Amino acid sequence: KIKNIDLIITGRKKELRGSGMLPQKLSIKANCSILFVPEKSNFRLHEIFVPTDFSEHAQKSFEFGLTLAKKDESCTLHVHHVYHI
Repeated sequence: KIKNIDLIITGRKKELRGSGMLPQKLSIKANCSILFVPEKSNFRLHEIFVPTDFSEHAQKSFEFGLTLAKKDESCTLHVHHVYHI
C-alpha cells in the first residue's frame, strides 16, 4: 500500500555496524525528503539553506523551509539562486 508521506525522519548511528543498506535503500526508494538525525544529536535548526531555480518544486522547498524557520525566531532562512551570464 502506498502512503502519502512528505518527510521521513530516521536516526543514524554514529558508528554503523553492517553495510548501511537501510539509508541507501531509503534514499533510492523514498518518494519524499529524508532527514537523517545523528545519534546523540542536540537537534536545533540555526541556518536553513534553500537553493532555487524558481520552479514549482523550488517553491515547495521554500515554503517548507520557511515553515521550519518560523518555528524558531533565531533560525535564519537563506534562499539562493545562481545565474550564469
